[in-house]
Amino acid sequence: MGQLFSESGYGVTFVDVDRTLLDALNGRGAYTIRLVTNERTEEVTVGPVRALHSADTAAVADALARAEIGATAVGAGVLKHIAAPVAAGIVRRAELGIATPFNLILCENLHGAAAIFREMVLAHLPAGLHGYAAAHIGFVDTVIARMVPPLTPELRAADPSLILVEPYKELPVDREGFIGPPPPIVHMTPYSPFAFFTDRKLYIHNAGHAVLAYLGHLRGYEYGYEALADDEIYFQARGAMVPPGARQPARQYRRPACALRQPRAGRYDAAPGPRPAAQAGAWRSAGGRSAQRAGAGRRARPPRHGHRSRAALRPAGRSHRAGAPGSAAPTGAGHRAGRGLRHPARRGTPPPCCRAVQSSEG
Repeated sequence: MGQLFSESGYGVTFVDVDRTLLDALNGRGAYTIRLVTNERTEEVTVGPVRALHSADTAAVADALARAEIGATAVGAGVLKHIAAPVAAGIVRRAELGIATPFNLILCENLHGAAAIFREMVLAHLPAGLHGYAAAHIGFVDTVIARMVPPLTPELRAADPSLILVEPYKELPVDREGFIGPPPPIVHMTPYSPFAFFTDRKLYIHNAGHAVLAYLGHLRGYEYGYEALADDEIYFQARGAMVPPGARQPARQYRRPACALRQPRAGRYDAAPGPRPAAQAGAWRSAGGRSAQRAGAGRRARPPRHGHRSRAALRPAGRSHRAGAPGSAAPTGAGHRAGRGLRHPARRGTPPPCCRAVQSSEG
């Protein structure tokens, strides 16, 4: 989110408890994102930024009071610990008489995170300010598809603020969660009804990763990319996603199941359904990046469950973070079979009915 806010012209303030990270951000006033694919890496500088320690409650409340937009990316279990500081920021906004809306995007791997966190914050607000919060403070759901692997000790020692991330950065958000018009954040698109996105992630994205993790564990694999390289596991995990996983959202939102896996630039996305609140035309959302299937070698197994295409599963785990590098060994210790890397380029040429769309991004 820091990258998207910065690219939209905002100065970014981070709040964290890691003093080493805070010192690095404040010392440089910026941080580096290393964009990683199977083929290349590229470094991007994000700034200007500053950082506050969460224990400095007055400074955090003042920063929230003067902010135009905000986001959380702390993990579902930590939300209860940041509810009081957010409430203090709302109190400060009311004291300053700020009437412009403040919208908080919940980048958490938690179904209904916006509604849950709203109640947490209201529990810390004086009853007399509940009306102010209802009129001026928005809590916005999103579906995040980027992941960040933990840094190795060597990388963290060299630069504690470094982030390894995939280039993909589209951000669908719930239009109905905003107070006032959504601000123009690059790569952010408001949609309504947004429940389609959360259901699609649960029944397709998360279901596929669960199958990958369980089968990978049974076969003794340690990392997700190892499980994905096993054709039998690959097709079973893929088979759990479409069509079985697509049936529930397809029925509820009256979309054909095949429409939930439309290829776009090598990524399997949902096809046009609910239209963006502020944009006409086909909508796009987070999905799995397809693997390139080229070259000679062993022949892939035939697809199971009648699928006509194969696409790599995206990594599971904390979905507000960003992808790990390619087919090489993982960069951090946290990537087990259930939190695997995206599919490396597979060897061999699959039969024509199984070939995935090649990514135009390389």
